Amino acid sequence: MSEPLETLAPSLLVSATYDNQSQSAVLKFYNPETQKVVLWKDQTGHKPYCYSKLKPDELGFLSSRKDIIKIEAVKRKNFLKDEEETVSKIIVTDPLAIGGTQTDKSIRNIIETWESDIKYYENYLYDQGLIVGKFYRIENGKIIPHDFELSEDVNLAMKSLLLDANTTKGLVDVKEFQEYITQWAHLLNQPIPKIRRLSFDIEVESEIGRIPDPKIAEKRITAVGFAGSDGFKQVFVLRKTGSTDGTSELPPDVKVTFYAENDEKKMIEDAFKIISDYPFVITYNGDDFDMPYLYNRAERLGLKNSDNPLYMMRDSATLKHGVHIDLYRTMSNRSFQIYAFSHKYTDFSLNSVTKALLGESKIDYGVDLDRLTNYQLANYCYNDARITLKLTSFNSDLLMNLLVVISRIARMPVDDIARMGVSQWIRSLLYYEHRQRNAMIPRREELDSKSQGVISDAIIKDKKYRGGLVIDPVEGIHFQVIVMDFACFDTRTEVLTTKGWKTHLSLQKNDVALTVNLRTGNIEKNKIKKIFKYDYNGKIYRIKTPKKLDFLFTPNHRVVYKIKTGGNTWKWNDKLHVNEINKIGNYHISLPYFGNWKGKKTTHIKIGQSTFKINYWLEFFGRFLGDGYLTDRSIRIYENSKNVKKIKRLSYLIKKLGFTPKIKYEEKKNSVVISINDKKLSGLIKNHLSGKTHSKDRCVPENYHEYSKEHLEFLLRGMIDSDGSISKSGEITYSTVNKNLANDFQLLALKVGYNCSITKRVSTRFGRKTNYYHCVLSGFRKKNASFVVSKQYKHIREQYYKGSVWCANTHNTTLIIRRRGRVIVTGNSLYPSIIKVRNLSYETIRCSHKECKANTIPDTNHWVCTKHNGLTSMLIGSLRDLRVNYYKHLAKKAKTQEEKERYTVVSQALKVILNASYGVMGAEIFPLYFLPAAEATTAVGRHIIMETIKKCQESNVQVLYSDTDSLFIKNPTPEQIAAIIESAKNTHGVDLEVDKEYRYVVLSNRKKNYLGVTKDGKVDVKGLTGKKSHTPPFIRNLFYELLDILSKVETANDFEAAKKKISDKISECATKVKEKKIPIPDLAFNVMISKAPDEYDKTVPQHIRAAKLLEQHREIKRGDIISYVKIINKPGVKPVEMARQDEIDSAKYMEFMESTLDQITSSMDLDFDKIVGRPKQTGLDQFFWS
Repeated sequence: MSEPLETLAPSLLVSATYDNQSQSAVLKFYNPETQKVVLWKDQTGHKPYCYSKLKPDELGFLSSRKDIIKIEAVKRKNFLKDEEETVSKIIVTDPLAIGGTQTDKSIRNIIETWESDIKYYENYLYDQGLIVGKFYRIENGKIIPHDFELSEDVNLAMKSLLLDANTTKGLVDVKEFQEYITQWAHLLNQPIPKIRRLSFDIEVESEIGRIPDPKIAEKRITAVGFAGSDGFKQVFVLRKTGSTDGTSELPPDVKVTFYAENDEKKMIEDAFKIISDYPFVITYNGDDFDMPYLYNRAERLGLKNSDNPLYMMRDSATLKHGVHIDLYRTMSNRSFQIYAFSHKYTDFSLNSVTKALLGESKIDYGVDLDRLTNYQLANYCYNDARITLKLTSFNSDLLMNLLVVISRIARMPVDDIARMGVSQWIRSLLYYEHRQRNAMIPRREELDSKSQGVISDAIIKDKKYRGGLVIDPVEGIHFQVIVMDFACFDTRTEVLTTKGWKTHLSLQKNDVALTVNLRTGNIEKNKIKKIFKYDYNGKIYRIKTPKKLDFLFTPNHRVVYKIKTGGNTWKWNDKLHVNEINKIGNYHISLPYFGNWKGKKTTHIKIGQSTFKINYWLEFFGRFLGDGYLTDRSIRIYENSKNVKKIKRLSYLIKKLGFTPKIKYEEKKNSVVISINDKKLSGLIKNHLSGKTHSKDRCVPENYHEYSKEHLEFLLRGMIDSDGSISKSGEITYSTVNKNLANDFQLLALKVGYNCSITKRVSTRFGRKTNYYHCVLSGFRKKNASFVVSKQYKHIREQYYKGSVWCANTHNTTLIIRRRGRVIVTGNSLYPSIIKVRNLSYETIRCSHKECKANTIPDTNHWVCTKHNGLTSMLIGSLRDLRVNYYKHLAKKAKTQEEKERYTVVSQALKVILNASYGVMGAEIFPLYFLPAAEATTAVGRHIIMETIKKCQESNVQVLYSDTDSLFIKNPTPEQIAAIIESAKNTHGVDLEVDKEYRYVVLSNRKKNYLGVTKDGKVDVKGLTGKKSHTPPFIRNLFYELLDILSKVETANDFEAAKKKISDKISECATKVKEKKIPIPDLAFNVMISKAPDEYDKTVPQHIRAAKLLEQHREIKRGDIISYVKIINKPGVKPVEMARQDEIDSAKYMEFMESTLDQITSSMDLDFDKIVGRPKQTGLDQFFWS
């Protein structure tokens, strides 16, 4: 690439990167004629930059830096204010001068900047208006768009779409929208070339059960398999000492090359030559293993970097002159898994994915790889490469075509599309569009600031209206069901505010709640924007643990959960529907009970006219609250004479405060009175307590709660020394008859970082009953821990509930709630959005124009702009119209198979993005998330859904179930479907469509999850998480056998027969479990360890316990696969190699089997206990509540 590229025939822009040596952007073009990737280095002199709102002369202190090229004033559009503003553009030599370091080298660490968090090559693409996936040609060194003429049929379809009045419903500027649709159509109708590509897979020698470390690459590469889209088929095998060739089982057209044991370097050199010849390389988990291992192994063996075609990045790998796609990252993307491949696979291993999509699998010889013959190893390795390639070629290159089309829409490199989630795709699209309009991309803080103080009335008050949103399923089995596609607490739950805990009766709008910011994990104060209450009658979820956590939620309520990211670091996750908790891996989640408290810090506190050192005062005051007695002239604190340490500590504190303690022992009472004879101090404390000096009335002053946790720890310590106690096991408790103090104690403990529960108890000491409050502290070993809630151990149950439910809205969409004395952080609910028809976008909601305020969103105090089309509305609306009204039509009318496939792929790519976009836009982690926009969409979406249900009822169509934006309707006629669709389009401007056609659906009274079988026999189980790779084989196999039975049901009689077959299958398997007849390998849990066993010093997971037993026989390192079974005796698990059949814990396997099959059995109203012959457990509560 030393000579500038002056000429290039029409080629597809596929990727972009940054070249450190030349400090310039590099574009990668795929030439369909030569089937090569050509590199083009920037020749325009474009450089990295960011913006500041400081004037250039205010940024003079940056001018002396060598990496600053220029600071200039430029004009940019501010969408939030709808005006042009002057900002400073800071142009630099190197992207790291903008961001990417933790030091002052990066400008964004020194000053407030705009657009400083965008990768440089993305910036380059946006600025040059270049679209990845589009054809360009190069003439005289300049990039020129290469356009294709649309066929007559396509043009006619486009004109029909543009003339459709429903397409323009709700638009402000129709002409702009129509031009936008035309641009999209020209782009998306460009041909998709067949991309020449190579799949490869490597095998590495290793010890049994251990995955080699790619960073060290100390083991030899024993085989490299290749499969090319051009028919290339080859495999290299390293002959090791003691190995035999055996007999070839490979297809005859696969070339095998054997290398001598000492020729590994030559084998890698030859592999590099093959890889270098291809423009695209496909791997499965190549980012984490194949590519870095091959790269580091080559370096270890002394190969020159110039001969190595691979290029390593921080968390991925690519080619110097090509593009690398890691299909593991692609198939793990839920948008591809669900919307492109219809959830056909449930875990992301190569074997699972290829079984589900191709009906093919990896080769299993039943022995470890090091025991295979050379030809067997060749066959094994080549087959992995072959099926990996086939994932990109099946169904007429579906996946490759999807990647190209999505890159066109998202304006992102194809390899980034393959690795990143849909939120990044949409972010890129919106950023690109901002640049085309010369608009500044707002900082998140600007959007949040515009949201502050906005009071919303988005919640509809009419109970019938709200109640209609939750359509209770019509119990039973229903045949010929069409799916048309388009939260809360119980009354015992309290919410934490700055004025203490409040119930649904005492909480008021504009009360200030303590909430958690999910991005930072910090506690923040938010006003209660809206409180909504309604009557509820149906299923409710109860989260109840042995630690007495006990919360009730409606199914649509969202809970906040945390996951561990390594060491003692925890990541706050976004909210999750409570009925989706079982989607979290390993069948458990951690529910946090508080966030990080950031209070004020100081050295002294002023009480009246006196000043004291704050920590001494707070600890003393904590003692006084529990044990103190106030007279007009003195303060007295009583203590047991045996507590010598406490007496000494209190005396020390009094001296540090500047007073002299007077100590008087009362031997008969075994007590000591420590007094401060100071009339002035006595009066100060009385005023400080607002006159509430009696021990039953006292509370911690409100302003004390604002101090930092470092200060509050001293107040907490004082309270513990007064009415607290420490057991022999180290458990700290605090008991008081004063409810205010109990609440104060709990809140202080939470802010300091401990967990704390409160239980109301009754004392019968001294012959009379006395109510008191018992507080228990936990979390001493690890502050800010969480409650572990496990589906496996039945911490999550369902029950029937009839009564009032309620919730509240806050800016952070979180609340800290308490029920039965236990505290957790939870979310409050948001509903799906309608974007196009109401012109919804961050810049159009609550715009700056006074004349637009009349254009309100029903049931809110928000308004929408009437002067400009919203950017989000334009993007999402145009893409949706193209998919529903254009590409679906074109696919049906296509004249050739090639045309039909192209239109179908574009339609499917649009579906992938559109179905995910609504959730992305409404997620607070999205960079352009704007709370009023999310609130505005709530009422619009609810209104349209309810109106559609009414239309169904008017048309005599039975609605069986409503799930957010989907309607399940029973056996409608084509005419009824057409009437419902037409009504939605004409009345609301939305496109309702038939999403699925079920042969039958089962709706259960026990659960709102449903089970359905499509007309082609595919079984959908709502809430089905998929069986993880660590699930024991016997359970996994049983699960799929049950799905197979369900897929064959055609009639109601068939279904009853299927229930019996399923019951028999489960019963048969349960009998084998109880009689311990399941082979040990089929009982195995297989888990990879992420760090060495000796690094687990606190919580030791089960697979680590098994690993520690294995260490007696061999060394265990990070990356080892541990296969273990559950046993009766301690430590509860054993490695497969050491386990005996007679010690298997059948009860544990029965529990695991029950939880795994729950989605099937509960949907069919089958009782697992009854099936397996297990007696019902009868608790005392059943006698009270039955």
